[in-house]
Amino acid sequence: MVAALRSFTVGGREFKTPLLIPSFSSRGFERVESFVQRFSEYWTGATLVSAYDMRYHNITQSALGFSELVFIDSGGYEKGLDNDLSTIADGKSVAKTKRWSESQQVSLLDKNWDFSSIPTVLVQYDNPNASPKPGLKDQVERARRLAEKFPDSCIDILLKPGTGFHLHNHSNYLDPEALVGAIESLHDFSIIGVTEKELGRTLNDKILTIAKMRRRLDQLSRKTPIHVFGSLDPISSALYFAAGADIFDGLTWLRYGYWKGSALYIRNASAHQNLYDVPEADVPARVGLMNLGELDRLKTQLKQFCAAQDTSVFGENESVLKGALEVLDAQMEADNGR
Repeated sequence: MVAALRSFTVGGREFKTPLLIPSFSSRGFERVESFVQRFSEYWTGATLVSAYDMRYHNITQSALGFSELVFIDSGGYEKGLDNDLSTIADGKSVAKTKRWSESQQVSLLDKNWDFSSIPTVLVQYDNPNASPKPGLKDQVERARRLAEKFPDSCIDILLKPGTGFHLHNHSNYLDPEALVGAIESLHDFSIIGVTEKELGRTLNDKILTIAKMRRRLDQLSRKTPIHVFGSLDPISSALYFAAGADIFDGLTWLRYGYWKGSALYIRNASAHQNLYDVPEADVPARVGLMNLGELDRLKTQLKQFCAAQDTSVFGENESVLKGALEVLDAQMEADNGR
């Protein structure tokens, strides 16, 4: 097992993993600023917001002052057509129509963000609607430009399927072998990011890809954290963590209710939590608040797993984790023998 407590530095300050990061987005959520304000008094950990939303939806730096660390995503999710795996098809999860470019991202950060006030992690610009998709070289160059422009930040390079960087022809998945082969060239970056959706066609593929990435980093004696974008639930995050990932973010905490190690339909979760007399309009906020407590619980479990290397720390999810990791160990052993 390769789960471990790792760290990275932002502006001279060390941050330790695992990190479970509640995300905020206008895609699927109206009045995203109000969500930020509503939960600001209950959360002090890391937070992820979109540069696109900061530009068009008035999420200001002052509104994020409660957070000890802010990840500013590229805005590709808000601008694009693709959903993440947890998206609910409610008619609101549609791509944004306003203009968004790399120069706008840089301008926003240059004019509207004080890097000396809040430790900040930046994700390079991604145009999800580009054709052809940019390959690895272009992605690295964009991330390096961002690092050169904002030296007080930390760069989280998000690797996306692109030209010459696929699993199969015309695939939407990362090529595991190309991904592993690229890792040596990513030594300039503090965090390596991938989206959960693009890790592979099956859950097993996704876990195996993470494990292969971590094995290569270990071979290079590098403790670079792996960030899985769009994965923030009690089971998937634990599986990816056990395989070697370190940082997890997503909107699941606003879409579902965490209950006994699972993510439930939010109305069912509210019933489990005895919110029978809460007005329906207030249920998501109440469940979201309870979900933050569950994220703290999961973080403790992940740390305990590192110390004990024992899946029993995951309680009701022990059998799920144990079975998946037994399969993973067998696959990694077979892969080593090739």
